[in-house]
Formats: sequence, C-alpha cells, structure tokens
Amino acid sequence: MGVAAYTQDPFWSSLQCGATKQAEAMGSKITWYSSATDTSSATQQANYNAAMLTNPDALLLASWQVGTFSTQVKDLMQKGTPVIGVNSTITPATERVLFVNGEDNSEFVKYIADELKGQSGSIAVLGGTAGVEDAVRRWKPVIDGLATTAPNLKALPTQYDDFDRTKAATAASAMIVAHPDLKAIYAISGPEGEGAGAAVQQAGKAGQIKVYSYGANEAEVAGLKSGVFSALMGQPAYGLGQEGVKAAISYLQSAKKGEPVPKLDPQVVDVPLKVLNKANVDAPENVAYLQKSGCS
Repeated sequence: MGVAAYTQDPFWSSLQCGATKQAEAMGSKITWYSSATDTSSATQQANYNAAMLTNPDALLLASWQVGTFSTQVKDLMQKGTPVIGVNSTITPATERVLFVNGEDNSEFVKYIADELKGQSGSIAVLGGTAGVEDAVRRWKPVIDGLATTAPNLKALPTQYDDFDRTKAATAASAMIVAHPDLKAIYAISGPEGEGAGAAVQQAGKAGQIKVYSYGANEAEVAGLKSGVFSALMGQPAYGLGQEGVKAAISYLQSAKKGEPVPKLDPQVVDVPLKVLNKANVDAPENVAYLQKSGCS
C-alpha cells in the first residue's frame, strides 16, 4: 500500500508511477491512497487510516506532516509491517528507511547566486506551507547565498500558497505589481513554479523577472525552453518510487512474518538532484529528473 501527499503535482504522480511500475515488474501490486489537491493533515490521516483497513504487507509513506505519523509507523513496524518513507520526513524517524531527494541543493544555490550576483531590487519566494521543515530547507539556503553575492537584493516576506498553482499565480501577480523592482521569483515546488511562470508571462515580464523552481514537470520544461524559467531543480521522483518498492519487497522476501521490523543503517538514502537549464534539459542522462502527469 502507498499513502501519498497529493497528485496535482506531477512530482508525486511520477513517484507513484515509478512505484507502481516497479511493483508490477516484481510480481506485486501497490494501491495508492492520496488526494488530488488537499494537502491537509486531516486528509492525509484519513488516507492513512483507509490504507490500514486493508491490512497491508508493507507501506510506502509520502507525507508532509512531519510529526503526524511517527507513533503510528512505530507501531506498524513493531507488528512486522515494513514502512518505507519516500521523500517524506517524519520526526522522530521510525520508518525502516527513507529514500529522499538529496537535501544538498548547493548546486542550485550556487547557480542562482551566480546568475543574480550584484543585482539590486527584490526577490520573491513561494514557500508552500508555513512550518514545513522540508520546504524551509529548499528556500532558505538560496536567500542566505544571495545575502553574500547580491547583498542589495532584498528578500520579500515568504508567500505561502499550499503548493497550489492558482494561489501561487495570484501571489506572484500581486508581488509583481507591488514591487516594480522585482528581479526574481523562487518557487519550491512544481505547481508553484507553474503559477509563478504564468504570472510573469501575464505581466509581460518573461526574461525580465527570472523564475527558478524545484520540479521539472511538462509545463515547467516548456517554460524553460521558451525562456520563462531560468533554471529548474530536477528531482528523481520516478526513481524514488522504484527504490521504495524494491526496499519493501526485499525485506518481505527475507523476513519472518510478524517479527518487529528493524531500521536500516544508514536510515536515510539521499538520491541526488540536478540543476536543469535550457542547454542541458534534453540530454538523455537528465530524463530521470523530468516529471510527467500520466503513467504509461
């Protein structure tokens, strides 16, 4: 079974696709419980509860609610059900292993810092949901890096849009109007990046206001090629899903049913990120970092 945050973002649908295809290849099956757009803790808890009613052999967990599932996962592990985290941190960590996008985004930080070096004006940040640690880790190093290379580039207050494309577009449009000196927008997810790109295009500012975003979905890649986006942070979503299923099935094949599931050491496996720009986005080696909304 799998419990995922939501599927509006092609990152998560790509992750689910990778897991589903890997399960099929290994003679197994995975059923996903997720919402299309709702990222609330209540909905994620409801999805988790629904999955538990099926008494799964293993669970892939992809949730943004850092503290919500720790005790529940610990109980499952004690009862012999392996829980594999896929790009979702829970605190304290009680799952068997966590496969996560590399937290080292220093390559992206450097890329942005170099492009905006010496600039003055302002930069906007679309930060998903307030209080999400993984979200803060995506944008704070960028702002810290710019404090050195572009000390006259002021970071505007972070805008929170619940990872929603429409809300992101509205927030970005408002900042474009309110801050004529806006030089760049930084988004921490694909839907937010799409919203920012749409706002910049609507304002007739493509190429004037640089847009940087995590994710590399179809709309963002098209925008990268047309010059709306300056760079994207490619994430190996499909591969994360594959690795999660491999870990779950590998454990089930060797374990005795009902025995407590031990944690692996190391418990966290980082899968590297990749900076994508117009020059390298079509390179064959970068296909793994692109996300699609469908699963074929």
